Amino acid sequence: MVICTRGRAHELGDCLQAVARLRYPRFKVLVVENGPPDARTQGVAEWHGARYLNCPRLGLSRARNAGARACHTDLVAYLDDDARPHPDWLAALACEFADPLVMAVGGEELRPISQCEMERLAAQPAHYAGGKRRPARNIGPDTPEWFALTNFGGCGCGCSMAFRRAAFDVWRGFDERLGRGAPLDSAEETRAFFELVECGYRCVHTPDAVVWHPGPQSPEEWRRFNLHNMTNAIAYAALLWYEFPRFRRQLLLYLLRRNSSNRRRARAESGVPQLSLREKLRVIAGGLRLYSRIPRPSRPAAPIAVPARKAFGAPNARTK
Repeated sequence: MVICTRGRAHELGDCLQAVARLRYPRFKVLVVENGPPDARTQGVAEWHGARYLNCPRLGLSRARNAGARACHTDLVAYLDDDARPHPDWLAALACEFADPLVMAVGGEELRPISQCEMERLAAQPAHYAGGKRRPARNIGPDTPEWFALTNFGGCGCGCSMAFRRAAFDVWRGFDERLGRGAPLDSAEETRAFFELVECGYRCVHTPDAVVWHPGPQSPEEWRRFNLHNMTNAIAYAALLWYEFPRFRRQLLLYLLRRNSSNRRRARAESGVPQLSLREKLRVIAGGLRLYSRIPRPSRPAAPIAVPARKAFGAPNARTK
């Protein structure tokens, strides 16, 4: 398991306490510090029995890639340092890799609740853990609309996911232009899901792999959060349009369908503030400006076939 962090020793400690309650027989934890080495973070990691790795060059995707390549287990699970996993989180991710074509599994993110409520829900099976969650999906090249599902959230979220370790030996890994610390500070996990399915593999979303992850606390914070996400989504759509021209038709159909869905939801949700035309145009312009700042690398070669492995963490002992 890889937990990337940057100068947040307190949050990391709480996360590692929750990790210690996971109901999974054997696993190891690697904490990746993304930035200058931090003695306090290293101390917290080692006190909890985790290994510590420093990745000095900023970028969450770089840290995730470095963490995966430093692991020797058959699967690599990722957890954010401010996320709290349900005790069955790791088991729910791992069981989906029984299919040898599955290369990645994404879980479910639930927004914050009170500490007491979280402890109560953590004692229940994951499917009773509360929140409105998306359906389970097994997505491959034969799945209708797989392009939209992989690129726009249908495979789960970056704070709760796992990959076969073997993929990182032949696949370039997370796109380092994307993710926290990069010009476009999101979409690195969706890009990974898309690339793997494009190459013939499968990705699974399981709603039973639950983590609790903090979010905005006030209506104004939610508004800023949503505007930021919409700007990022425009930038990512522009990236797909220019760098994957063979998928332009699918992208355009998705955007038209999404816009129509948003209009219907706006009519149904009376009283919910909606963006004005000026705000929408500002978001589009901001997204296009953001895309213009993203480097344009040459298209990488597609991954070759990766042999499936069956055990998760079998060579390693659990650390605590």
